[in-house]
Amino acid sequence: MEKNESSAAVAPGQPDDFLLLVLCSLFFCTGLLFFIFGLRELYQQSEFKRRSPEAIGVVSNYFGSMEILVSYSTASGTEIYAMPGNIHLSRPAIGSRIRLWYNPEQPLEVVAQGGIPSSMLSGMLALLIFGGAGATGFYFVWRARQLRLWLYRHGQRVEAALVRSYWTGWDHGKFGYVVRTEWTDPSSGESFTFYRSLYGTALLRQLKEKRFVVVLIDPEDPRRYYVEMPE
Repeated sequence: MEKNESSAAVAPGQPDDFLLLVLCSLFFCTGLLFFIFGLRELYQQSEFKRRSPEAIGVVSNYFGSMEILVSYSTASGTEIYAMPGNIHLSRPAIGSRIRLWYNPEQPLEVVAQGGIPSSMLSGMLALLIFGGAGATGFYFVWRARQLRLWLYRHGQRVEAALVRSYWTGWDHGKFGYVVRTEWTDPSSGESFTFYRSLYGTALLRQLKEKRFVVVLIDPEDPRRYYVEMPE
């Protein structure tokens, strides 16, 4: 059964993907924004090195897992103990000598060789976690939407028997379930299993009363499917 594109856009039983796509986009943009802040601080530290005098410091102590304390002498001979504004993923050994750059007007403002801004590390993690989750979620939601629209235009409608339902917990303010349905291809005798998540006991009760659900399948590959839910 074929449907034109306009009818597919308002076909019954289709979830609203807009909010999911927006949420995934927000996740990705959040990760990207943190990463941009990290790049900005990395650039600022690069400019700080270019403008500031250089000195040789000695690693005196550790603080936390990535912060170090260094001692160095300014151009006037004053000995300063300072914590560099960048962190070290692999900390240099205590007593080792490293290059550093300092602000003559604020000698405690120091950037050491080999470190990265703390916001850069946070930005990389945010891009990996939030950005990765957002991009992955967007891809799967968009792919599912495109498949669903294709099935509404070119797919075949079949009635699959409701076999079982599984309670999955509390979600979206309602009880969540997964329904399992089965359909046997009369031409080949091969059986296929379809799954669909739903929310609310009223909808589950309605499906159990009907004992079947409508499934849109790809006639060439029934493993590509979409289970319709009653309105």
